[in-house]
Amino acid sequence: FLLAYFVLAEWLYGRTLGKHIMGLQVVRRDRQRMDIWTSFVRNVSKIFFVLLIVDVAAGLAMRGEMSQKFSDRYIGTSVETTGNLRIIT
Repeated sequence: FLLAYFVLAEWLYGRTLGKHIMGLQVVRRDRQRMDIWTSFVRNVSKIFFVLLIVDVAAGLAMRGEMSQKFSDRYIGTSVETTGNLRIIT
């Protein structure tokens, strides 16, 4: 269920609820619209906690931008700020 939430939210809206609150969105580096395959590949590591740790560790070990996990680098996506931070009071 959680994998489906992440994949569908990022495919349809470019962000999850948490990213929306934090003023973030997922974009493709080629600036094309997010498709379901791209969203699935960047979120597949969330199936199992160990895969997510490996995904983040591999991203940190690679050259380039330190804030990207391996799957983001592989599929050509990044998480960027929208400038619209939502503060809940």
